[in-house]
Order: sequence, then structure tokens, then C-alpha cells
Amino acid sequence: MASPATTPLTSTCTCGSITLTLPDPPTSYAPSLCFCSHCAKSSSTGQAGILVPTATLTIADAQNTLKSYSYDVKELPSGKQKVKYFCGRCGDPTHLWVEAIEGMMFVYAGGTLGEQRKFLKPVEYVLFGKNKPDYLEFAKGVTVFEEMPPEH
Repeated sequence: MASPATTPLTSTCTCGSITLTLPDPPTSYAPSLCFCSHCAKSSSTGQAGILVPTATLTIADAQNTLKSYSYDVKELPSGKQKVKYFCGRCGDPTHLWVEAIEGMMFVYAGGTLGEQRKFLKPVEYVLFGKNKPDYLEFAKGVTVFEEMPPEH
């Protein structure tokens, strides 16, 4: 059996209805942390995830449980659309599409990655660092953006 560190990265919701697959092993991806108000509300702290090219993400929804929530554009600092996807059965968030980050998708790196999450590269950057809880500190070398990076 192949090692979870060398097989394509797979993310599955708790009930197993939705599977997201990326072509490369987890050692190819570095997660980011987001502390925007939406990520903080949905996780009580912030969200960890990996930003991947949309074209490389395969989504299987065998039981038709994938649901989405579109945020009110007026509430978003960028003024651009943001859609959160989740399992309608178990409620796990699966991925996020942000219009301001063209051609990319944010795949949640929490429990949905299972054992493979421990093989991800170290965190490279933090979004909305101004909102992070005071008890969190980041490793030396992590880039912290106080808000969304200017190029987005």
C-alpha cells in the first residue's frame, strides 16, 4: 500500500459523501491560515487551507450533498464574490472560491484531509493577520498579511 505522503492529496468530508482530489502528494502543498471574519466565525479561530489551481481540483459528490453559501458582496473587503462549499449531510466545509483570487480554490486543510494533513509543508503565509487571536504565534519566516494581499 502506498504511503499517504506520496499519494495524490485527497480530502473527504466526515460522512464520506464528498471527495476532493489533487494530483500531487501532500508534500507539494503549503497551507495558509486565514483570520478574516468569516473564517473566524466558522471555526472559532481561523481556517487553514491550501490554495490550489481550480483546474487541478477534482470534486466527486456521489450522493449529491455538496451545498454552497454565497457571502454578501457588500460585506467583503474586496467587493468581489466569495462562495463557501460544504457537505449538506455532515456540515463539513470542503472548499472556498474567492473571485478576488482568480483561477484558484481554497481547500480546507482541517480534518477533511485526514492523515495526509500531517505531511503538508509548513505554513507559508497568513491572511487577515490583524484579526488573529493573541495567543497564536507564527514560526519565523511566515509572511503575515494584515488584510488580503494587495495583488488580490
